[in-house]
Amino acid sequence: METKIPTVNVDYFLDLYYGCHIDKELLLIDNIKDLAVPEGPVRMQCLGILLIQKGNITYMSNTQQINAKANNFVVFSRGQIIDEIKISNDCEGKALMISYDYFRDMLTGFRELALLFINITIRPILQLTKTQASEFAMYYSQLKKKVDDSKHHFRKELVGSMIKTIIYDLSNIIYLAQEGKQIVSKNRAEHIFGDFIEIVSHNYMKERTVSWYAEQMDITPKYLAEMVKQATNRSPNDWIDGYVIVEIRMLLKYTGKSIKEIAEIMHFTSQSFLGKYFKEHVGVSPKDYRKS
Repeated sequence: METKIPTVNVDYFLDLYYGCHIDKELLLIDNIKDLAVPEGPVRMQCLGILLIQKGNITYMSNTQQINAKANNFVVFSRGQIIDEIKISNDCEGKALMISYDYFRDMLTGFRELALLFINITIRPILQLTKTQASEFAMYYSQLKKKVDDSKHHFRKELVGSMIKTIIYDLSNIIYLAQEGKQIVSKNRAEHIFGDFIEIVSHNYMKERTVSWYAEQMDITPKYLAEMVKQATNRSPNDWIDGYVIVEIRMLLKYTGKSIKEIAEIMHFTSQSFLGKYFKEHVGVSPKDYRKS
């Protein structure tokens, strides 16, 4: 029997925790333990930013086990499937749930920051120092005061600016953490990668060739490969295959669809071709993966 994976947005979390918020675009959660966790897997349709101050949280993200502990920053990105959330009894922490449209409007023109958030979805746990964790807790308190000020004529714009400030500080930590040194910005490469990954996120179930994506961007496959490699140290194929494999894993784990049906959904020419592709990237057959 097929299992449908529900999608969740800010409105969904408002029903579970009616806290400080702005319409259906932003929700502040004072203590993560007060939020009733979803039963079963859900696909994120909004951005979640969590600061773990004490205790720990474990969960499955796109079928991978994630363990978050004190002074960890955790990012739930749009499209992620979250499941098996377990919160320790002593857990304390803050959280922001932000609609994708609100977040995108805030980052308009800031492609470099968007790239950083794409990178952190690969490694969704960021270790902070105690000082950094305290600073972000302070940011949260200041943000809450402004969100609560419903009479402020420019409340939404002001709160957006404050969240952007948080993202700048978070991005700086990410920059400094990568390879232990500050990374020099590669503006052209990052702009091209940003365009590329946006197209991939909407077309990976049908299109898996670098040449197709290069054609959509009106550049050569070679140039696309050079720019993506420069921006991320990964090839375009790595990114495309990553999206495809995660989707197949989720279909195998969370639905009752047959492997033949999954091959059709993912636009593979045959069930055997999907099996070969999956085993090449995961190391086991789709059938064995589902059993495990």
